[in-house]
Amino acid sequence: MSEAAVKEIVWYGLMALAGGFLLAGAILLLRARSFLARSVRTTGIVLDVSTHWHEGTTTYRPRVGYTDIDGVERQGKTPISASNYDFAPGSEVEIRYDPARPERVVLVGSWLLFVLPIIFLGVGALLAVIFLSIRGEFFG
Repeated sequence: MSEAAVKEIVWYGLMALAGGFLLAGAILLLRARSFLARSVRTTGIVLDVSTHWHEGTTTYRPRVGYTDIDGVERQGKTPISASNYDFAPGSEVEIRYDPARPERVVLVGSWLLFVLPIIFLGVGALLAVIFLSIRGEFFG
C-alpha cells in the first residue's frame, strides 16, 4: 500500500471519529428533547439525598417523592448527581418525569440534561475543524 493511500485512510478515519462524536451528540440531544416533550411537570418532595465524593468534589443525588398524573405516589432519583443538588429532606422541587419510566426524575431548570450532548457536539465540531485544517498535510 502506498504512503498516499495510508494517509488517505488515516484522514478518513479521523473524520469518522469526528463524525461519530457529532452523531452521538445529535442523538443525545434528540433524546433530551424527546424526554422534555413526553415528560410531565409536577412538584415533588425531596425524601433524601445521597452524597458522593470524587476527587475532592462533593455531589448530591436527591430521591424525590411525587404524585403522578394518575394519582399514584411515586419515587425517583435524578439520573446525575450534581454539586448544586444539596436539598434538605422535605424541600419542594419542581421536576419532570417520564410516564413510561416514572422512576426517572429530572429537576426543572437543570442544565445537566444537555451537558453530554453539548460536550459531544463540541468535541466533534472541534475535531472536524482540526482535521479539516490539516487535510492539506494528508493530500498536499
